Amino acid sequence: MGKGLINTPTGTIVGFCAIEKPSTKFDDLGVYSCQVEFLGDDAKAMKAVVDGLMADSLKVGTQVTRAAIPPYTIANKTITIKFKQRAVIKTKAGDKYNKIIKLFDATGQLIEKDIGLSAGSEVKIAFSTYSWAVPSLGCGVTLQPACIQVIKLVKFVDKDINPFEVEEGYQAAKKVTTNPFTTDVTVDTVDVTVDTVDADF
Repeated sequence: MGKGLINTPTGTIVGFCAIEKPSTKFDDLGVYSCQVEFLGDDAKAMKAVVDGLMADSLKVGTQVTRAAIPPYTIANKTITIKFKQRAVIKTKAGDKYNKIIKLFDATGQLIEKDIGLSAGSEVKIAFSTYSWAVPSLGCGVTLQPACIQVIKLVKFVDKDINPFEVEEGYQAAKKVTTNPFTTDVTVDTVDVTVDTVDADF
């Protein structure tokens, strides 16, 4: 059960971000996800929105009457909200279709290539909601990102890649690797006679 899109104010992505490429760590079909921090009045506004959605979710389950854990945490007057969306949707008829989260730049122009969106980026998220009721968990809501506007980009940097250019200055000593096969070794050969009747090999 879902609603139309809801737009967030500007927040900052924190932690693991799998928006451009879904993660398959817990789901072989992939899940898009990110966590976004909101501060001050924006934090209060987003908490009110999500709390309202959580209250609405209680109307979903006829036999489940308790609320599940909300999709946010609060610490130091900051709210961190979790967004996630399955990369592949299965219909009741057994059909499957792929979901893609569209990215837009600060001017509203569609971004058509990977940009390395990662933690530290400032974004606005347009999301839909999915309310659910599970006896073991309670009634809850999933916030599903549909579109993301990138206000400030912080690119993902692979820690194994050297981010520096060549400069004049200090040079570390080069590591010398000894090749154990460069020295010619003379090996004496011995003729061996094997009894072919009892030999195993």
